[in-house]
Amino acid sequence: MISRRVAATAALRSSLRRACSSSSHTADPDDQLLGLVEAPEPQRGSRLSSKDFAFLREPTPALHAAALPPPEAVLISKAIRAYAADFDGKAERFLRRHRDFLNDAVVVAVLRSVRTPELCARFFLWAERQVGYSHTGACYNALAEVLHFDDRARTIERLLREIGEDDREVLGRLLNVIVRKCCRHGAWAKALEELGRLKDFGYRPSGATYNALVQVLATAGQMDMGFRVQKEMSESGFCMDKFTVGCFAQALCKEGRWSDALVMIEREDFKLDTVLCTQMISGLMEASLFDEAISFLHRMRCNSCIPNVVTYRTLLTGFLKKKQLGWCKRIINMMMKEGCNPNPSLFNSLVHSYCNARDYPYAYKLLKRMADCGCPPGYVAYNIFIGSICGGEELPSPDLLALAEKVYEEMLASSCVLNKVNTANFARCLCGMGKFDMAFQIIKVMMGKGFVPDTSTYSKARSWFDEMRSIGCSANVVTYTALLHAYLKAKQLPQASDIFNRMIDAGCPPNTITYSALVDGLCKAGEIQKACEVYTKLIGTSDNVGSDFYFEGKHTDSIAPNVVTYGALIDGLCKAHKVVDAQELLDAMLSNGCEPNHIIYDALIDGFCKVGKIDNAQENR
Repeated sequence: MISRRVAATAALRSSLRRACSSSSHTADPDDQLLGLVEAPEPQRGSRLSSKDFAFLREPTPALHAAALPPPEAVLISKAIRAYAADFDGKAERFLRRHRDFLNDAVVVAVLRSVRTPELCARFFLWAERQVGYSHTGACYNALAEVLHFDDRARTIERLLREIGEDDREVLGRLLNVIVRKCCRHGAWAKALEELGRLKDFGYRPSGATYNALVQVLATAGQMDMGFRVQKEMSESGFCMDKFTVGCFAQALCKEGRWSDALVMIEREDFKLDTVLCTQMISGLMEASLFDEAISFLHRMRCNSCIPNVVTYRTLLTGFLKKKQLGWCKRIINMMMKEGCNPNPSLFNSLVHSYCNARDYPYAYKLLKRMADCGCPPGYVAYNIFIGSICGGEELPSPDLLALAEKVYEEMLASSCVLNKVNTANFARCLCGMGKFDMAFQIIKVMMGKGFVPDTSTYSKARSWFDEMRSIGCSANVVTYTALLHAYLKAKQLPQASDIFNRMIDAGCPPNTITYSALVDGLCKAGEIQKACEVYTKLIGTSDNVGSDFYFEGKHTDSIAPNVVTYGALIDGLCKAHKVVDAQELLDAMLSNGCEPNHIIYDALIDGFCKVGKIDNAQENR
């Protein structure tokens, strides 16, 4: 018996391969599916085929094995469509030869593939009559989708009557499935129509169908109709399940009919528990019945029901949506005392709401509570807080700006960054308070974390710099260095030269950090040759007058390159594929007693690997 089944499987798969083969293959005259695959017409003239243009097509991602229909389903679908005109003859003879492969997965795949209501109904009835097989809920759902796909009401009516004449039990199950399908799609009016058709055919709705109807009516706010269905359901000997009771109670509370909800729960012989009370509280919050919602919270405790984190989050979300921030504080204190915490997204919404209400002390307190709850504030929370303080047209008060600076330091400690808008606004507020150095330092730090200034940012920075000078505030070397490096990284060399000129004219001598920033900025601007000239001038081995421009200040003779200077130049040389020069610079660095760090070695190894010199890369490991 086993060998026969194996042989049948092999024969089926062989037949499937022939049926699904490309048109370039000749059909086998002995193929039992002769006529399902049309013979290709010979093409004359052009020697080009679709394969010659395959490179123009975008690659199609391979489907997961679970997403592919069973091969038996593909073969049966082809046969049903091929023998559509003679289903009772050729089609059934073919199906009988392959009924050993019949299961719910094959039936569902065939129904979804054929899609023709008449053919699907006939195949469905044929499959139900086979010994050892019975349709599952998935099969009924698939057939209901096919019938719903065809909008011709008369055709569907005729098919349903044919199904009923063949098997009344199958028709009863199918009609119930169609009603539930309408409920799942929220089409409560259509569901009631299908309910009427179910009764017209002489069937009774099942308990699952009644529950689905009550749920969709409750969701749609059709409370009176829901009570009618519930009454009919009770008279038919069915009871609502707990999920349906919860949905109905929540919908009633949403309309302020919480007393009717309590009566309904008692009539259905359910007791109030945490889940039901939470659902009713949710409905009351949507109806803005805050006192009633809190009373249900107390009712829970009286009934020995302990509010859980879902209960508190439901209350908190409801109060937050209605902008009841005073109630939010009470709920937060209440829930956190009982070990229940808001989730990160709810915390972010709370911070945003209190910042909009300009209650910054409590918003900052929430940031601290987030850390205490094990969900430390992140990118969103920090940007909300600082952006709210610094995003207005008017400058914040000194106390608020000091609070923003404090939060900024905490943000850096947690490895978070400001977005572009908040970086510019924060720096503007700092400049407005005369804290120019800190403003430029913030831009520099954010650039080191991936922030890319645009034209507006540079224009703002320049205007802050000019304002700083106009009010008699002298910029120091940190400010000049930050601006110089920023302009070089943006490949704006004329502006960078102007800043360096102003720095020298103001009597502010550049230091080692300035020259390191200069070398790094020139490398990032693609000016490797100028960066090398600055380096050779630093070590006193260059006679090129072109780089004298950067060494007109006092005490420049005493400045020597450090590990940052060497690292910037080595990295720039490696990115320009000048790895031999980079290796020589490393040797010079070692001979001058400057110890390289891992960043320099990483840059050198990466450079050698990119030019294919793996052995040299191994030597620098």
